[in-house]
Amino acid sequence: MRKTTNVIVSCISGVLGMSSPGAVHAAELTAFVRQRCANFRVPRYLAIVASFDAIGMTASGKVQKTALRQHAIREFKLDVARAEAGAAR
Repeated sequence: MRKTTNVIVSCISGVLGMSSPGAVHAAELTAFVRQRCANFRVPRYLAIVASFDAIGMTASGKVQKTALRQHAIREFKLDVARAEAGAAR
């Protein structure tokens, strides 16, 4: 979340790691969350991956946040320049 004087830009997205990615589809998970959570908590974008190793892990076994952000930009075809320009208003 990035906060400026009068605009907050936030987009909920998720990348879920599963051992068998074909077992559940992103649309099913989104529908599940939509039934149980407030609308603002439902992820706009959701991807299921077999492993986070391809995205990038730290030495302590955690997902690298910058690598995850870049993966989400590529995966969901996000227009980062437009989002950052909107936040600068």
